[in-house]
Formats: sequence, structure tokens, C-alpha cells
Amino acid sequence: MRPKYLMILGSLLLMLCAGPALAGQDQPAPGPGMVPAGKWQMGVSGTWQAAERFQDTVEFSSEDGSSGSEASQSVKLRDDRMYLASLSYGLHRRLTLTARAGMAEGGTLAETLSNGQWEAKLKPVFVWGLGARGLLWENPSGLGLTAGVSYLRYDDRGIDSWHATDGWTTDQGNVSVDGQVDYWRLEANALAHWRLGRFLPFLGLGYAYSELKDQDTWHRPSGIVSTYDFSTKNQDRWGLLGGVQAELWRGLSLGLNFAYFNREELGLSLNWDF
Repeated sequence: MRPKYLMILGSLLLMLCAGPALAGQDQPAPGPGMVPAGKWQMGVSGTWQAAERFQDTVEFSSEDGSSGSEASQSVKLRDDRMYLASLSYGLHRRLTLTARAGMAEGGTLAETLSNGQWEAKLKPVFVWGLGARGLLWENPSGLGLTAGVSYLRYDDRGIDSWHATDGWTTDQGNVSVDGQVDYWRLEANALAHWRLGRFLPFLGLGYAYSELKDQDTWHRPSGIVSTYDFSTKNQDRWGLLGGVQAELWRGLSLGLNFAYFNREELGLSLNWDF
């Protein structure tokens, strides 16, 4: 993991351990990602998606009146960062609804073609999502089980430049790239949690289905226009999910979460119930 992420995590853990003791709440959150009945929650989050793998597919191309196709392999999204604001409402003690919106930036789209590996530097894009989470079971001792479903999407994400294995880039070749990358993900998961004072650790399994589509138009200095496009689906569907929520003060909580196997992801969130 990059040093700056380790420093951020270390600082937050110190704050949790040395922070003020939690003042008592009349209505604790029923489970991770949930809000007490009749209350709202505002949140901000940052997520680092280290990698998500996609199935091998076929890339179609067209140039100067001729068309072709070839295998596109080892498709990946890497080093993508999302910054989202969220608004949740406790419709019932056992049901919370959530809406999210924000921005994705810094991602890289990679694929391997017959002439080597290519990587595209992605531009920032608007991201939005919806979700619902329900409490399935709870025990007076603090154990519980929740299930949730979420949808995340962005469209028409631009491409800054393409980089080839041999070091050539579209910028060096004075090639103008008009790229449109679309991505959406639907995920369902079940999480077991247990309450330890002001901490709420959770761990479970998730199933995610995502689709990725790329359409590129290259305008070359010679006047030739080339188009490339492919679409694919995520390679790994099942994943391990987990994390911990910690109450910093009445209504204010900090969350750390991760996903592994279906994608490699680490996230931090700060939430306020009112």
C-alpha cells in the first residue's frame, strides 16, 4: 500500500484510540451502513480501488473505410479513486435507504492486444449510486446480520491519453483521443456484525456484477480517423467484505471498509446522524 495511505490510516486509528469516549445514544445504529428509524445521515467517503479484473473480450476497430477485430485480454481498472457524498434515511429500524453522488478520478484502464499492453489514463467523471440495507437478525448480546444491495454508475468518462508497452503515447504522436468509458456495478451482500462498545466490526460475503464499455475515436495528424470499441464484464463475482465502524461522538461515526477477491478496494467514511 502507498505510504500516504498508511499515514492516513495510522492517524485515524490513533484518533479512534485516543478520542473522547462516546456519549450514550438512545438509538444505536441497527447495523453497519444503517441509520436509526426516522433519522437522516449525511456522509462523505473516499474509496481507493486498487484493481478490478474483467473478462477477455473482442475489440473492434475501424480505420479509413476498413474494419477489423482482435482479442482484448487482461482488461483491468486500476488505481481508481472515488469521493462521494451520501444521504441516508432510516425508513424503519430494519431498513435504511441511501443515495450517493460524487467524482471518480485517477483511474487507469489496461488491456493487452496483439501488439502489447496498452494503458489509458482516465479523466475525472461524475459518479452516482443508490442502495438499501436491512437488518435480518439481531441478538441482545450485540450480534447481528444485515443484507444490502447497491448500484453504482458513471457514463462518458473521458480518456486523457493511451500509453503502449514500448513507451509510445498518443500525446507523443499528436493523436487526439475522444474516449467514452461507461461503467456500472450492482452488488448484493450479507454482513455479520458484533458490537464492542463504540466499535462495530463486520465481515461477510458479497456478489457483484459489473460491466465496462469503452469507445475511442483517434484523430491522427494525417487526418485519418480511427475508432476502437469493446465491452466486457467483471471476471470475479464473489468477494470478501469487511471493516469497522467507530462512534467518535454522539451521532458522529468513522468507518473503514475493504473488499477483496471480486475487487481490491479500501474505503474511509465519516458520517453524521441527525
